[in-house]
Amino acid sequence: MTAVLLAVGAAGIAAVLILPSPPPAARAGPVARPWWFAAGAAAAGLWWTPALGLAMLGWGGHRLHRRLQERRERAATSARVLETCDLVASELAAGRIAEAVLEEAAAAWPALTPVARAGRLGLSVPDALRKASELPGGRDLELLAAGWEVGQSSGAGLADLARLVARDLRAEAAARRTVDAELASARATAWLVSGLPLLALLLATASGGDPWSFLFGTPLGAGCLVGGIGLGLLGLWWIDALAARAARR
Repeated sequence: MTAVLLAVGAAGIAAVLILPSPPPAARAGPVARPWWFAAGAAAAGLWWTPALGLAMLGWGGHRLHRRLQERRERAATSARVLETCDLVASELAAGRIAEAVLEEAAAAWPALTPVARAGRLGLSVPDALRKASELPGGRDLELLAAGWEVGQSSGAGLADLARLVARDLRAEAAARRTVDAELASARATAWLVSGLPLLALLLATASGGDPWSFLFGTPLGAGCLVGGIGLGLLGLWWIDALAARAARR
């Protein structure tokens, strides 16, 4: 349906913008038919706006679902980084060599396989850790890379440095959980408010009204449907963006 809507609307707009204007003497004659066709195509497009509204709803829901998934993936990666720092600190403190510790960390988290390969081949482990930090939510690996680099250049114990990094990451994770808990109510309120129009439609239908015929059967109702869905999705995106910005601070 969306393809039909876009095709009809594009045809109408193209006809209005591209076709040359007929001479004044001929505007009342057969040459004026392209203008009637363009107006008819634009009017027909209005009747397909409910399909556009449903397409917007599906696309917006998909995008919001993707953002939720990405947020969960970043949180899972941050937890993995903390586990890796704890593992490195404990295993190095137990006397194991760094290469064996990296192999064990890569076995627990396959994303660190390039890091373990760098340690096995004698390449730069900090550079490999910084490369791995480009993963969504893996930014904290830069701290482990910095600690590893300081340990190699100064001779400081890698176990103590990894333990310090793990302590800082644990404190940051606790602060992040507190912020997420504070923002959960704002996100829940936004989703509740976005569902109120649907609840109002259901109540109107239950009380004997017919709002669906207005929304799907008239150009004005179709415009209200598309505008309402667009504003609702914009509001959800705005609340989520504000929450994400507050979580990064």
